[in-house]
Amino acid sequence: MRRATFWFIFGTVLLDMLALGIIAPVFPKLVIQLEGGNEAGAAGAVGLFGTVWAAMQFVFAPVLGALSDRVGRRPVILVSCLGLGLDYAIMALAPTVGWLFVGRVLSGITASSFSTSFAYIADVTEPDERAARFGLLGMAFGLGFILGPAVGGLLGGIGLRAPFWAAGALSLVGAAYGWFVLPESLPTERRAPFAWRRANPVGSIGLLRAREALVGLAVVAFLYRVAHDALPSLFVLYGDYRFGWTARTVGFALAGVGVVSMIVQGGLVGAAVKRLGESRALVTGLAFGAVAFTVYGLAPSGALFLLGIPVGGLFGLTYPALQGLMTRRVGADEQGRLQGAIASVMGIAGVIAPVLFTQVFAAAIGRFQGLGVPGAPFLLAALLLVTAMVVVRRGVIASVVALVALLGVPSASAQRVAGPPSLTWRPRAPLEGSAVVLQLSAGPDDSITAVRGEMAGEPLHFELTPHGWRALAAVPFDRADSVAARATVQRAGGLTDSVVAWLVPRRRRAPREKLRAAPEFVQPPDSLEDRIKEEQELVTGVRHQAHDAPRLWHEPFMRPRSSAVRDQFGVARMFNGVLRSRHMGVDFAGRRGASVRAANRGVVALVADLYLSGTTVLIDHGAGLVTGYLHLSRTLVAVGDTVTRGQEIGEVGASGRVTGPHLHWLAAYGGITFDPLGLVGLDLNAAWAPSPKRAR
Repeated sequence: MRRATFWFIFGTVLLDMLALGIIAPVFPKLVIQLEGGNEAGAAGAVGLFGTVWAAMQFVFAPVLGALSDRVGRRPVILVSCLGLGLDYAIMALAPTVGWLFVGRVLSGITASSFSTSFAYIADVTEPDERAARFGLLGMAFGLGFILGPAVGGLLGGIGLRAPFWAAGALSLVGAAYGWFVLPESLPTERRAPFAWRRANPVGSIGLLRAREALVGLAVVAFLYRVAHDALPSLFVLYGDYRFGWTARTVGFALAGVGVVSMIVQGGLVGAAVKRLGESRALVTGLAFGAVAFTVYGLAPSGALFLLGIPVGGLFGLTYPALQGLMTRRVGADEQGRLQGAIASVMGIAGVIAPVLFTQVFAAAIGRFQGLGVPGAPFLLAALLLVTAMVVVRRGVIASVVALVALLGVPSASAQRVAGPPSLTWRPRAPLEGSAVVLQLSAGPDDSITAVRGEMAGEPLHFELTPHGWRALAAVPFDRADSVAARATVQRAGGLTDSVVAWLVPRRRRAPREKLRAAPEFVQPPDSLEDRIKEEQELVTGVRHQAHDAPRLWHEPFMRPRSSAVRDQFGVARMFNGVLRSRHMGVDFAGRRGASVRAANRGVVALVADLYLSGTTVLIDHGAGLVTGYLHLSRTLVAVGDTVTRGQEIGEVGASGRVTGPHLHWLAAYGGITFDPLGLVGLDLNAAWAPSPKRAR
C-alpha cells in the first residue's frame, strides 16, 4: 500500500484551488450576461451567491468532516472532486441565473471537503510539524488563486463559458489523481462512528464547547476570519475611493498580497513555529495583522498603503499556528469533526464580515464623513485582532473578567467574599501528558464546606487534607498552551466563590521509533473493525466510570514491575514511514510468566482478552484514576476484586498485537491518558510549600 504523505494532499488541494481560481474573474461577468446586462441585479445576485455558498459551508462542512472520521478522508475528497466537476459543468451550461444558483449550492456543499484536507494533514504528520504543513497547504491555496485567475482571464477571452469547462476538467483530473495516486490517511482502527447529532453544525460546534482549550481558540478563529475578510471585502472599493486605483493597479496589488502570503506560508511558518512555539507564533501573526490593518486604515497615500502588504503577509502565521494548536486538542478519530466545526465557525464569520465592513465603510464615507476616517473598517479589523491576542493569552473567561474590572464593575464574587482562595499545583511546570496535584488554600477563618472543579474537560475530586483541599488531575498530551483548572467553593451559609488557575505545560520531547512491519500488522483487516470499536468503547466506559467512586488509595503508587523500562511514554511510532500512533504508556521488560503487581489499591474493573492490547486488566482506583496492565499471559484476579498495593494480579506475556513479551502499563484520568511513572511516589497528603503563583 502506498503510504500517505503531505505531498499527496498538497497536489489534490492545488488542483482544486486552480479550478476555483479559474472561474473567479469571469463568474461576475457571466452573471451580468444572464441578467441581461443589469449590473445592479447582477451585484445583488453575486452577493446572494456568496451568502449561500458560506451557508452551505456552515451546514455541510461538519457533515463531511464527521463522515471522513467514519469512512476515511480519501472517499470524501474523491466525491468532492466529482461534485465540483459537476458544479462547473452546470454553470458552463446554465441558461439562467437560477441554474447558477444551483451550481453555487452544489459548490458550497462539495467545497466543504477542503476542511478534510486539514484532517488529512493531522493524520500523517506529528503535532510538532503540523503548523508548518498547514502553512504549506496555505501556499497551495495561494498558488491556486494566483495562477487560476490568470488562466481564467486568458480563457475568458475565448468565451465566458470556457473557464468553467476548464475548471470542470481540472476537477476530473483531481478526481483521477485521487483515485489512482492519493492514499488513505486514516487507519481503520482510528475511525469513529458517524452520528447525526454530532455531524450537524450545532452538534459539531458542541465539540468546541466541550473542550476547555477549544473554546478560546474557536473565538480566536472567529475573530481572525472576520478581520481577515476586511481586505477582500473592501480592497477594490477602498483603493478606488481613497487612491483612485485602476483595475490594473488593484490586480498588481492583489498579486503582491498573494506572493507575500505564499512566501510566509511556504517558508516562514515552519521556522517561526519551531523557534517560537505555536502559541507565540499565533500571537505574533495576530500582532502583525493588527499592525498591517492599522497601516491600511491610516495610510494617507497609496504607496504607504502598499507598505502594509509585506507586514500583512506575516499575518499568515496565524492560521497554521491556530490549526496546529486546535488539532492537538482532539484525538485521531475526531480530526474530521474538528475541521468541520472550524469550517462552521469560519462560515458564520464569512457571512458576517462582508456585511459588517461594507456597512462600516459606507458610514465612514457617508454619514460620518466629517470624521475623516475612511479607513475605519481596517481599524476595526485591527481591534478585533488585538482582542484575539488577549483571548489567546488569557482565555475567554479571564478576558471578560479583566474587561469587567477595567470598566469598574464589581463582580458578584467580590461582593460576596473579599479574598478568594488560591489555587496552586505541583509540579509547577508539568510536562504535557503528566499528572499534577492541585491545592486550594484559603484563610484560617474561611468556612469552606465543599469544593468541586474541572480541568481539561474532566471533573476534579477535591478532598480535605492537612494542607488544604487537594485533587489529582492530568495535563493532556500534545497540549502546548495553557490549561485552565477551575474550582468552585461552597461556604457555610450557602455563599460560593470560584477561582481559576492557568497551568502552562512544558513540551514533552519524546523520541521517534521507526518500525517496519507487514501491512496486515500495521492496519487490522476491515473484518475486525466492529470488534475493535466495541472493545475501545468498553475501555472508555471503564475510564469514565472511575469518576463515580471515591479515592480508594492512600499510599504512594509503586511500579508494577521492578525491571527496566523498555519504551517510554509518548514515543512516536512510525510504521513503514507513517506516523500511526503514540506510545501512550510505559513498557517494562520481562520474560513470559514474570509477575505483575497492582500499583496501588483499587477495584478490578475489567479483565478481558482484547484484540489490540491482548489479555488486559484495568484497576479503578476511584476519583477518576485508572491503571491498566496489558499483554498479559495470565490473570490472577476477577472483575470486582479489591486489590491491594503490590498484590500480584497477573503474569507478563505477549498477547495482543506485540512483537515480544513485556508489560505495557498505562494510567488514565477519565479520558486523559498520561505518563504512569508520574504516579510513582505520588502522595496527596505530603506537605509542600505553597506556590507563589496564584490563580487569575
